Amino acid sequence: MCVPQPQDAEFWPCKGKRYALELKSFSNQARYRKAAAQAARYGRSLGLDRVTLAFFIDAIDEVNRKKLELDILDSDSGVIVETFFLVTG
Repeated sequence: MCVPQPQDAEFWPCKGKRYALELKSFSNQARYRKAAAQAARYGRSLGLDRVTLAFFIDAIDEVNRKKLELDILDSDSGVIVETFFLVTG
């Protein structure tokens, strides 16, 4: 198991690889797209080709989960943003 260090819980090495995790609260699709682009820039700044973007949400149905939980290739950075939802309600 890999555990992030307290000084930087969003970025950590694990078994010879580095990972980045961006956390956001979901509000709408426009902010979803903006968050994905921001996460891609963050990944590029760290020299990563892939980052994970997790959204907190009160509830999500399976139709929207399938529509929004995607691997998004950011054309500007070349970074893949893996998105998923964490239901809090």
